[in-house]
Amino acid sequence: MQQLNFNTLDRLVASDQWKALSDQASESIRQMQTNVPQFGIQPHVVLPVFQKKEETQYVLAAGGEQRGPFTLVQIRRMLELEAVTPEFYIWTQGWPEWKYLKDCPDIISMV
Repeated sequence: MQQLNFNTLDRLVASDQWKALSDQASESIRQMQTNVPQFGIQPHVVLPVFQKKEETQYVLAAGGEQRGPFTLVQIRRMLELEAVTPEFYIWTQGWPEWKYLKDCPDIISMV
């Protein structure tokens, strides 16, 4: 591999290829900028590093009637408002069978 020297770098900087790469990078950054004027935040780059994981959806049932799908946040709120009780059944994809809400401490303990 040939070692770069200053003359090579000077020629690269002066070349059209360098300008084209620089312009392309600047335009990419400009497209990724997000401006949030209502909060007085200056434009900044938002990098899509993490994707939001889809929230698990649950179905509730009582009295022969199914309702949903709901997120855990929605179910906890309905429990707080007593719109559902721990006697309701709950199910989500991947579960082999329905469970009682009261048998799901990770859900009802947050209420």
